[in-house]
Amino acid sequence: MDALKRILGTIGKILVYFLLYSVVIIMIIVLITAIVNIVNGISESSVAAHEKGYNEGSSEVRQAYYQEEYGEEYNDAYQAGYEKGFKVGHREGAASVVALHNPTYQELKEFLARDTTDSNPYIKGKYVCFDFAAEVNNNAELAGIRAAFVDMSLPSSNPPDLRGHCIVAFQTVDRGLVYVEPQEDKEAKPVEGKPYWESTGNQQPRDYDDTVVRIKIIW
Repeated sequence: MDALKRILGTIGKILVYFLLYSVVIIMIIVLITAIVNIVNGISESSVAAHEKGYNEGSSEVRQAYYQEEYGEEYNDAYQAGYEKGFKVGHREGAASVVALHNPTYQELKEFLARDTTDSNPYIKGKYVCFDFAAEVNNNAELAGIRAAFVDMSLPSSNPPDLRGHCIVAFQTVDRGLVYVEPQEDKEAKPVEGKPYWESTGNQQPRDYDDTVVRIKIIW
């Protein structure tokens, strides 16, 4: 009888230990699952907030920018829209989750090689330089790369009004400020008072003047 009691006691201890270990394992699995869900939720909310910030900010100026010519009121509208978009994104977590950094020149080249924005078709009135620049800027920031939206003012057919052209810029840590024409992924070196086509190595346009009147960089 004593031997039977010892056996039963041993079996009981084993069962207790087994139950305790099972509870611990289940708790670990639940904890890991919760962490994974939290991480995924943060990532999804970051992307959603970033996109919402861009959409709400750019919607206020999209109609103005699709016009081929505009006056000084455009600059005020763009700045207001851009700032609103950033504030919305920042408030909802995009800016705090995605840590932005200035890339090396090689890192910038690798990002541009991966990015497919330059393959998008130019559609007048629907997808223009504003959209190319905004999409590259958006994609760069989602990749953790700090990028600037560059608004250039060019002469129009109705002086003194100006027309606009948008590109992007990156402050590289080893080569300084690098401008990029997002429609071609081509580096540019725009200078106020000089034709833009010269800075990209493209042919001189035949039917319009693209002398850069003003360059505005918005980080």
